[in-house]
Amino acid sequence: RELSESRGHDPRHHILAVFGGAGGQHACSIARSLGMTRAFVHRFCGILSAYGMGLADIITEQQEPSSYLLNVDHVSVLMERQKELHQNAVDYL
Repeated sequence: RELSESRGHDPRHHILAVFGGAGGQHACSIARSLGMTRAFVHRFCGILSAYGMGLADIITEQQEPSSYLLNVDHVSVLMERQKELHQNAVDYL
């Protein structure tokens, strides 16, 4: 809501578009909390959500904590860790 309003849009003047298998179960409470009076539940909203998941790219994210200071002394260590994380991602996919 804050994001929409910060961009000059008042959600009360829009219709909530519902998606996902459980979207219809939550539509009224979400619309009410946004001050909306109408919600659009497409009859295939669950199927369309599943179809979209089927079209989505398969990705992975790799990360690890680091307490190194970002300076010239640690660049080689950080680059080596980045290469290992990259290889872990490639192996996972």
